[in-house]
Amino acid sequence: MPDNPSLSVIIPVFNVENYLSKCIESLFKTSGIEEVEIILIDDGSTDGSAVIADDYSKKHGYISVIHNKNTGPSVSRNAGLSRANGKYIFFCDSDDIVDSDMLSSVMKLMKTEDVDIVLWNTMLIDSNGAVIEDDHCYQYRHDDD
Repeated sequence: MPDNPSLSVIIPVFNVENYLSKCIESLFKTSGIEEVEIILIDDGSTDGSAVIADDYSKKHGYISVIHNKNTGPSVSRNAGLSRANGKYIFFCDSDDIVDSDMLSSVMKLMKTEDVDIVLWNTMLIDSNGAVIEDDHCYQYRHDDD
């Protein structure tokens, strides 16, 4: 696990064996992802999701897994928050595919600007790969004057 990561990626996991690898692999395409901690919270999955999460954790020192009984995504996110060491938090759903260019831009922004929060919208894609909606990244800054 990286010391003092700038970003903690928290991913609740529940019965997503068909999506989880795609989600994690999309994060791997981001430059500098090894400096980030990824926390997978298995929420009592009954399919192969927990095994997939454990396999990634064994192969990559910056990925950890929390195993819980099924309590829902909010409790899972809070469990991830209690373990997170990053200055910033990124909540990712286990069926998301993360755009590596966008995440790289966000990580650069976190290092170069004094921001409290960065929000961006999603690109919705249907099962055929067609874009349904495309929005842009928004930066919010809070000045302590």
